[in-house]
Amino acid sequence: MTTRDDAGERAGTLGDGAAGGGVGGRRRRTADEIEEWLVAYLSRLLGTAPEKIATRISFSRYGLDSSASIAMASELSDWLGRELDPTINYSYPTIAALSKHLAE
Repeated sequence: MTTRDDAGERAGTLGDGAAGGGVGGRRRRTADEIEEWLVAYLSRLLGTAPEKIATRISFSRYGLDSSASIAMASELSDWLGRELDPTINYSYPTIAALSKHLAE
């Protein structure tokens, strides 16, 4: 069972290694890896178990306001090692949609 602290730690450190190609020596992430990071991030933010985060529910349904959405995009940008539009989750409003887009 994953605890809140475990989920938060996973969101911050998930796959931090710089193996493989990609911008700045970072490898390109798969949709599954991005999805896992987003689930762990929301789990930590909401204080709930990762199993309770549905990937096809909109970020707004999880209560993310504009400042929380921008903060999430910023942390995701850091983890990916590439610049993201701070409002990207308005164009891709679910974990599944955003993960798929970023992995393309």
